[in-house]
Amino acid sequence: MEALKRDREVRSKTWENLISAYEQKTGILDKEMENIKKDLKELQVKKATLAEKHGDTRVDEDDVIQINVGGKGITARRETLVYKKGTMIEALFSGRWDKEIQR
Repeated sequence: MEALKRDREVRSKTWENLISAYEQKTGILDKEMENIKKDLKELQVKKATLAEKHGDTRVDEDDVIQINVGGKGITARRETLVYKKGTMIEALFSGRWDKEIQR
């Protein structure tokens, strides 16, 4: 009977330690998530500021764009050119840099 009581106490203490460690780690992760969200907001503000400074804020994905590729004229919808987010071509044709592009 004593062995069962000790085992129960050991399990209870182990469980309490696990809960404490879990709460500590979730607290750390919650703080990190808050920092990430704050950083993301700052980046979004910077992106919007740069887009307004260097680009055209009236950009529409249905715009038809004519580009010269290796001496050959190509017509494409902006939506097609910006489909893959985070790429160089998406950055060039997103409208964020329209005031800087040579025409």
